[in-house]
Amino acid sequence: MKAPLLPSDESVRQEAVDELKLASDTFEANFDRITRLLGTLVDVPITAFSVIDNDRQFFKASQGLDVRETPRDVSFCGHAILQDDIMVIEDASGDERFADNPLVTGYPNIRFYAGVPVLSPTGRKVGTLCAIDHKQRTLTERHRQALIDLRELLESELVLRSVSVKDHLTDLFNRRYFDETVSREWRRALRATTPVAIMLIDVDRFKDYNDSFGHAAGDECLKQVAGVLKTVGRREGDFVGRFGGEEFAAILPGTDKDGAEAVGEAIRSGVEALGIDHPSSEARCVTVSIGVALATNPDELALGYAHFLNRADEALYAAKRGGRNQLRFHTP
Repeated sequence: MKAPLLPSDESVRQEAVDELKLASDTFEANFDRITRLLGTLVDVPITAFSVIDNDRQFFKASQGLDVRETPRDVSFCGHAILQDDIMVIEDASGDERFADNPLVTGYPNIRFYAGVPVLSPTGRKVGTLCAIDHKQRTLTERHRQALIDLRELLESELVLRSVSVKDHLTDLFNRRYFDETVSREWRRALRATTPVAIMLIDVDRFKDYNDSFGHAAGDECLKQVAGVLKTVGRREGDFVGRFGGEEFAAILPGTDKDGAEAVGEAIRSGVEALGIDHPSSEARCVTVSIGVALATNPDELALGYAHFLNRADEALYAAKRGGRNQLRFHTP
């Protein structure tokens, strides 16, 4: 058996999976309909929309399967995302890559496999739409076209999904999606007992800026601040959203106080370095204040995301009262 290689763009590919919220087990009726229709059109007992999520293959929607995931290193779909076209295996028992694969020698006893990569709106291969049979067979041209057409329909669903989770002005994640994602990340941190930092970022004296320069200029200012949040100081796994108005938030998994301070200071100085003129006599340029709350042990993590969000909010207001353009940690 040959385990699939990692794509050259693995980190950004995984980021696309996370951004589209494809690793959750929430039932998706539209995805389910597509896999059901594929089974009818290609006449196979098993179909799936398989998402490659870190070290697992997760079945976001499937027909004819009794499992929700398998290890990535035994997945057929891990191989399929390395290709641009449909990957067809007519008889897996005679293919050196898969002959002794546990998915071939045991449940679900794969013989025939046809899978086509599914692309995110940003062009990353997040998984595959696949058809599976227990017997050897070939993929006809009509079946091939059905697989391609349904893949395109699935990708259209992903486009709609990406629009619904993004803030239209800044292109950061919106508050609803941020809260959902952070709640899931918090549960993961609690299971693994890893530290988490929550950061709230607020543009200083933004009302004065808007009142003086107008809403169009205010929107442009927020876009530039968001640009800093997207790039400056971020590490792989950090997650940033817009809470509304001039307030933004970030979650930093696996981050201690030193790491959070480094990220926060990079953001603060990065916004200041934009040099956006501010009309207030008290401010030379547009700046941000940042409040941070840390959960570093199981007892703290057990208090939950909402509790630490309130702590970060208290720290943010302490930064505002302390003179703005600074970072403050919550102090119990």
